[in-house]
Amino acid sequence: MANTTPTRQATRRCLRRLGAPRRASAVTALLTALLLVLTALLSVPLAASPAIASLDDSSDAQGSSRRQVDIGVEIPEGLNARVTPDQQGNFTIDNAQFRWGINVESNAGAFFGGCNWLQAGKAGNWGRSEVWSNDRLFKVKEGNVRIEKRLGATQWTTPTWQNKCQDLTGSTPRTVLTNPAETGTQAEVVIDGGQGHYDATTDTLRIKWKGSFTVVFYGGMTYWWATDPVLELTNGKGTLTADLGGYGADMYDLSKWTVLETHKKVPMATINSVSMKTDPQTKQLNGLTTTPRYRGVKVDVAAVGPSNPQNRNEPNWGSFPQQFVDFQVLTGQAGYWYTTGGLRDPAKPPTPITVSFDATRPISSGSATEVPPQLTEPSEATQPPAPQAPLQTVRNPAGSARVPSAGWASPTGPSTTASYEPLDLSSLLAAMGHPAAPEATGLADANAAAQAAEEAKTSYGQPVAAQDIDWLGGNLIPDDIAQFMQDHREAFLWALAGLLVIGAGTGLAFWRGWLVLPWKN
Repeated sequence: MANTTPTRQATRRCLRRLGAPRRASAVTALLTALLLVLTALLSVPLAASPAIASLDDSSDAQGSSRRQVDIGVEIPEGLNARVTPDQQGNFTIDNAQFRWGINVESNAGAFFGGCNWLQAGKAGNWGRSEVWSNDRLFKVKEGNVRIEKRLGATQWTTPTWQNKCQDLTGSTPRTVLTNPAETGTQAEVVIDGGQGHYDATTDTLRIKWKGSFTVVFYGGMTYWWATDPVLELTNGKGTLTADLGGYGADMYDLSKWTVLETHKKVPMATINSVSMKTDPQTKQLNGLTTTPRYRGVKVDVAAVGPSNPQNRNEPNWGSFPQQFVDFQVLTGQAGYWYTTGGLRDPAKPPTPITVSFDATRPISSGSATEVPPQLTEPSEATQPPAPQAPLQTVRNPAGSARVPSAGWASPTGPSTTASYEPLDLSSLLAAMGHPAAPEATGLADANAAAQAAEEAKTSYGQPVAAQDIDWLGGNLIPDDIAQFMQDHREAFLWALAGLLVIGAGTGLAFWRGWLVLPWKN
C-alpha cells in the first residue's frame, strides 16, 4: 500500500502530459474541418458558373430567332436632352447644379478666429462658442454638396483646412483681410442633382436640391446651416428657400450656446429678375443667373440688444429677407446680413446665384469654367498668419469707455452705441481665462496691447483655452464616435470612472486571491 500513492501520482502526471497533445490535436482537427467546409462552400459558386454559362449559351441558341440590334445615337455637341422643351415649351430637369457664394462676408477675414468660410454638410456641435482648434467638423464635400473656390483666373479647386482663409486667384496665395475693399476667398457652395420642371403656360420654374451647407463665422464661434434649397420663379420673380438650423451664440455672452430648432422654408434670397442662358450651338436653354435683392430692402430689428437698427443713410443700404434676418438674430449674426453703418457693409450684399440645368455641362460662373483636381497641401510659407485685430475704443450705451476691441472702426470716430459688429476682445479673453489687453492711449500702449492680445493666442489666432476640446485624443478616435462622446461628455466620464473602479476592484480581488483564473486550478 505504501507504493500505491506514488504510482497514482505518476499515472496522473503521465495523463497530464498526454492530455495537452490530445487537446491540441482536437483543436487542429476542428480547424481543419472548418477549412474544408469553407472550401466546399466557396467551390459551389465556382463550379456552378460554367453550368450557368452553358445554360445561357443554350438559351441563346434556342432563341436565336430573337436577335439584338445595337442602335447608335449621336447627340450633337452642346445638346442637353434632359432640358429639351416639348412642343408647348415645357421641360423637365433631373440634374441641375446650384452655385452660390452667399456674400463676400461669408468668405472674408474676421477680426478674431482667422476668417469666415463655407463648408459642406451640417457642421456638428462643437459644444461652445469658440474658435475651432482643429478640422474635426470641417468638410468640403458631402453627398451632392461640395465647396469650390477660384484658382487663378479660369479654374476652380476644393479648399482645404490649411488654405480656407486664402484667396488663390493670384500668382501666390493671399490671406483674406477685413478692410472694406476685401473680395474674400471667392468660395462657392455647389450642389448637383437638382430636380425640377418648367411650365411654359404659367412661366413657372421650380427646382429643388438635396443637401446641406454650413456658414461659419469668426473661425467657428458662430455658425449655422441650410439644407434642401428650393428655387421657385414665376415670370422671372420668386424666392430661394431652405430649411435653416444651427447654434445660438452671443458675442457679449460667450457662455451662451444653444441648439436651434430647424426653421422650415426660410427665404434666403428674393429674386426680381433672372438672366436666362442658352447654349450657343443648340440655342437650347441651359441655365440662368440672378443676383438676389438687397439694395433698398427694409428690415425691422430691435433698437437695442445684439442687433443694431438698420442704417438707411448709406447709398447702397439694404438687407437680406426679413425672415432670414429674424433667424440670424437667434444665431447671433443678424448684423452681418443688413447695413448697420460699419466699414464691412460693402461685403454684405448677396453674390450672384448660378443655376445650370445640366450639372455635367455647367454654365460659366463668371470667368471660371474648369474644375481641376484638388490642390496639394500648401507649404508652411502659405499658411495663414494669425489675424491682426485693429484696436479701437468702443463705448457702451451708457457712454463709459470700454477697453480696446477688435472690430470695425467708425470713420467718424468712436461709436456711441453698442455696435453689433465689433467683437470685444477683452470680454472674450476674460471668458476664456486670460487677462484683457490694456487700453491703448498712444502708439506704445497700442503695441503693448497688441502684444498682450497676441500672447493669449496660439497659432492662427486660436485661443489657448480652445485646446482643451481635444480631450478625446484627436484623430485617434473616429469623428462620429468622438462627436457622440463630446455631446455626452459628462455621461461618458462617469462611465469611464465606473470602469476604472470596477477594474481596480477586480485587480484587488485577484491580488487577494478572492478571484482565480480558470487555468490556474
